Amino acid sequence: MRVSLAQNKAKKEEQDRKKNLEKYIPNISTSLFTVLDKMNEKRKLGEVLPGSHKKGIEVRTILDDLSEGNINSKFIASKLQSAVDHLEVIIY
Repeated sequence: MRVSLAQNKAKKEEQDRKKNLEKYIPNISTSLFTVLDKMNEKRKLGEVLPGSHKKGIEVRTILDDLSEGNINSKFIASKLQSAVDHLEVIIY
């Protein structure tokens, strides 16, 4: 009986954590897209150039994908949702 109660409590807590994470996905994806879009605009104006180190290459790749229309707020939201779902699988 104790084991069952503990398992139920743990499952409920995990559902609450997932619900709290999912609640913020729309705001986070919109904000992140806005930041990336502004970075891309500055890059086009020549104001910001990502560094030559590995992260600079990743930033350039992301901004290139953004320019081509491959990244939008819905895409970011889907990636965040899959990360939340993946986290749930790891925990169980």
